[in-house]
Amino acid sequence: MYCEPGLLHVTVQPADDGVYRWHTRQVAHHFCVHCGCATFSDSPAFEPDGKWDGTTRRIGVNARLLDNFDAALAPVAVIDGKHLW
Repeated sequence: MYCEPGLLHVTVQPADDGVYRWHTRQVAHHFCVHCGCATFSDSPAFEPDGKWDGTTRRIGVNARLLDNFDAALAPVAVIDGKHLW
């Protein structure tokens, strides 16, 4: 599930939140330091053509962690990243 940064309120204690960044370090992948479960990612809000305005961010939430969420019922948008480059 993707949302604007202002719509996400994180209640985890900072000591329990791990962050992994690679390559350009523009994307912060957050995870639980105890079990390793991915919780959310904070990344540039890239357009389908790869452009980015340099400021707008997007949050990707691991929706399987949400209460009352059934992944089998969620709409799916398939993104063919191989052909976007």
